[in-house]
Amino acid sequence: MGTGRRGRPERPLDTTVPALAELAHHLRGLRRTAGLTLDEMSRATNWSKGALSAATTGRDLPRPELVEAWVRTCAPGANRDLWHARYVRAAEAYHQARPGQPGTAVPSPATASPAPGAPSARPPSPRPTASMAPPPRDEQTWQREAQRTLVGDERPWGPRAHPAPIPLRYTTVGGDLTDPGPADPDLSGTYEDIGEVFALVGSGRLVILGDKGSGKTELARHLGARLLADAESVPDADPATDGFGPDVTDTGAALPVMVSLSDWTAEDEPYGIAGWLARRLTGTSPDDVRELLEQRRLLPVLDDFDKLSPQGRGHLLHALNQLPERASFVLVSGWAEFTETVERTDTVIARSSGILIRRLNVADLDGWIQRTSRAVPKAAAWSQVLEALRTDADAPARELLSDPFFAAAARLLYSEGRADPGELVRDGVSAVALEARLVDRLLGAAAPPPRRTGDERIKDAQVDKALRLAARATARSGDPVRDLRTLYVGPRQGRLSAAAYSAALFIVCFTFGQAFYGMTAAAGGYLYLRHDLERHRPGRRRLRIPPYMKLSALAGSLLAVLFSALLRMPGADATQWAGVAAVVVALGGCCLLLGTLEGAYTRACVGSLLRLRDLDPPCLKEALAVAQRRGLLQRTSQGIGFTHPAVARWYNGQSLRGTGPTLPRAATRKGGAATATDHSASDAKSSTK
Repeated sequence: MGTGRRGRPERPLDTTVPALAELAHHLRGLRRTAGLTLDEMSRATNWSKGALSAATTGRDLPRPELVEAWVRTCAPGANRDLWHARYVRAAEAYHQARPGQPGTAVPSPATASPAPGAPSARPPSPRPTASMAPPPRDEQTWQREAQRTLVGDERPWGPRAHPAPIPLRYTTVGGDLTDPGPADPDLSGTYEDIGEVFALVGSGRLVILGDKGSGKTELARHLGARLLADAESVPDADPATDGFGPDVTDTGAALPVMVSLSDWTAEDEPYGIAGWLARRLTGTSPDDVRELLEQRRLLPVLDDFDKLSPQGRGHLLHALNQLPERASFVLVSGWAEFTETVERTDTVIARSSGILIRRLNVADLDGWIQRTSRAVPKAAAWSQVLEALRTDADAPARELLSDPFFAAAARLLYSEGRADPGELVRDGVSAVALEARLVDRLLGAAAPPPRRTGDERIKDAQVDKALRLAARATARSGDPVRDLRTLYVGPRQGRLSAAAYSAALFIVCFTFGQAFYGMTAAAGGYLYLRHDLERHRPGRRRLRIPPYMKLSALAGSLLAVLFSALLRMPGADATQWAGVAAVVVALGGCCLLLGTLEGAYTRACVGSLLRLRDLDPPCLKEALAVAQRRGLLQRTSQGIGFTHPAVARWYNGQSLRGTGPTLPRAATRKGGAATATDHSASDAKSSTK
């Protein structure tokens, strides 16, 4: 943990030149993070304390050698391309705001001495001119459209829920997965640097990769918000302004619009990405979208690439390469899905660069995870925990907290809550116990019920029950839920119960003299009851087609033959017609129980001893919608899935009676204090319902 600022107080920051003030602010933050005083900085950089202090006032432009020495001393592994772009931008703004003032000339990328590993210079990318007007549409309407799609993540465990965002860091993706060109800039940076890092991408085509739950969607949303703020502050492009340096692109006039690719299919490819985007933007035609893309006035932020099917991902890569050469976009995807698609199709996105969000380490957590706690004992406990995580590379908590989802849960439980963070590194604690403890805290106490409208009468217990059913269905199939009937379907009928039903069918038919049809109906009923719904779930885009078409057609054919035979029999009496009615009712009831959502609910309700009686199909659909609004579920073209695997595992461990998984006793505190498996009354009430 930091020991606080040492030395003299810093001078007030002059904001007359915003770009220069921003550079000074970054220099101050770099020194503060390193924990160095001006004396230590002076000895390390061989610059006087006066020159170092003046560099962070925002009044005068510091020399580039001083800035380079400052960065090298405070952060040896910092992104030199990013700092060079910051300095060039500050120098241009300084000379424009104060013409005639003595100062340092802006270093030319071709003549300035590059930092070690810096890329070679290349001409700046073309920029939109003032004559490039958007299609006939109000500019404020475009901005409202962008703001609508960039609504922030409001979940308590989201990257932005903390007073300071989770310190996400990312590195540059290798050229085997992207096509950055000969001058590949260093794109490593932090959450707050994403806007400046994107400016280094000359083509404006950025791929954001990361593991599930790593915060890649929120990072892309933050990038869009930064670019939207730039677009609002600089509404028109200035053709007289050159680029900021090598690979630096002015994106101030581009309006970012974030859309999900979850419903994109190969059928949309003939119309291109422009046609697909036009259907999702209010009052826009494909020609308007294509014109905006060619002028770089529109920046699509395409999320959920990993939610597509493998075939759909390959088609989308091809569609992206068909966009105009000047079109820029941001693609968000999981690391495994993107690499698999590139390797399978042997196709990369032309002129694209990429970043990979890396997992959190102890240095990232230190200073962030304990920030909201003011208690001195809690700060001391966190210091011991973080030191233990640094020394023990195999600690279960170290791998767990590298996920932003669990890091946010630990902050809520141990920094904002009363729990002891020491249980994270206690001897004998397992990763399973810690995961259950953290997820229970998130879903129980940190996820408040949504604001209910007048027509939203769904109860929290019904939402939890629907989530448990969804978790079990996901665990059985390994895929998102595509058919709601799978939520009600438990284990298939046993041999004994299926044989009893088939025997009843045969007895009914045989009683009325229909032995052949009785045997046929009994065999069909047995196979029907023993049929496993999960093994024959409907294919893609076939949610409205029953999965039992063949069996239903077989039952209908048998009934048709039976009717025709009875009608041709001379002197058919009421007894035979009663037999026909009995067979129809028996077969119809079997088809109803297994072929419809209501029938699946009826069967599940009886099989669960009425524990599902309060979750009929309308309530199930509403409960799933509430879970989506809470951020626990997400709907894609592949079905309904959980936003994080840990949430699915937690709900899969819950029973329909509302009892959660028992945590191991290894996490018990010593001295008679509360155990890791103990919960407060409020936590237990809210989590188990």
